[in-house]
Amino acid sequence: KGYETAITIMKQLPEDVVLLIAGGLPDASYNLYLAELKAMISSLGLQDRVKITGYLDNDKILSVLSASDVILLPYVFLTATSSYAFSYAIAAKRPIVTSNVPFFIEIEQKYSAIKTFENTDPQALVRRISEALDCHGQEAPGATEYRKIWSWKNVAEKKYKIYSDVLFKKMH
Repeated sequence: KGYETAITIMKQLPEDVVLLIAGGLPDASYNLYLAELKAMISSLGLQDRVKITGYLDNDKILSVLSASDVILLPYVFLTATSSYAFSYAIAAKRPIVTSNVPFFIEIEQKYSAIKTFENTDPQALVRRISEALDCHGQEAPGATEYRKIWSWKNVAEKKYKIYSDVLFKKMH
């Protein structure tokens, strides 16, 4: 997920900034990764500034995200063309900072709904988080448009139209 970079830059951010790693593990194969993150947090003396919640149900995750000053999605890799975590983040109406994987770069360039950082550059992450903190919880200007265009209702209507057009052509 890329949390290592976020953890390592914590001492460069103001003392009142806390990194909350919200959510649980998809399966037991991630237990080693979680143990490594906890060891890293401890070795850097960040136990008071980096917290891991564990599993949160849908209501709790949205509540936590909505109360955040900045939402960070520091993926190292994202091969999919969507992100379930991003869906929750955009719904929370908060500033979002993401790594520069293609899915997020497209959203930043087309909608200005998020801010990306080069995921191999910790200082770029520090800059982006600092910029987002300066927004005082206000989401990026294009986030509202992105939410509207990509709402479940609009996506369903687009798919319905595509399917209807294909079926209509087959019938005629």
